[in-house]
Amino acid sequence: MFGVLSYVPMQSLFDPFFPPGRLTYVKSNFVQSLSDEAIETTAAHMGKGPSPYSFAPGIEHWHGAATRVGVSDTAFPHRQNAFNFMIWSNWEGADNSAKNIQWTRDYWSAMKPFLKTGSYGNYVSDEGETVAREAYGANFDRLVTLKNKYDPTNLFCMNHNIKPTLQSAASRTKPIDLGATNAAVS
Repeated sequence: MFGVLSYVPMQSLFDPFFPPGRLTYVKSNFVQSLSDEAIETTAAHMGKGPSPYSFAPGIEHWHGAATRVGVSDTAFPHRQNAFNFMIWSNWEGADNSAKNIQWTRDYWSAMKPFLKTGSYGNYVSDEGETVAREAYGANFDRLVTLKNKYDPTNLFCMNHNIKPTLQSAASRTKPIDLGATNAAVS
């Protein structure tokens, strides 16, 4: 069961959860602690999502080498947090979006008293600059500088976008449709 796994198979492990046509909305933050109250709040929401394809809660334990990297060594600064809490809502059909997104927001709001500011950047939807700033913490301004240098027209503008401050009048205001099936709403 254990062994070496090359990059492509590793990156494909979650593909069955996200087949073409399935929509996704994610909320995520780091947990202050897994207190009794946090666990009770989670238990109150488990199994109540409107879609059988959602998986929540997701609780990742952050440890080992990932926590031994300095805050400014990469874009991701939140390496001191022990647990990351996630709600992955997945559903089929755009007509089911509103109820799935609302369930995710309600669950996340109920958990908010137990969560820290900031999240892993790969687990946030396009929720604006405030969430992007929280996700990148002290590294945000440095990343804006890099964005200004290497992507001043904001070509790479999906998900948790860091907007360049030097955008020209002809810069991109909408993302390119790459066939993504994710719901890009806040």
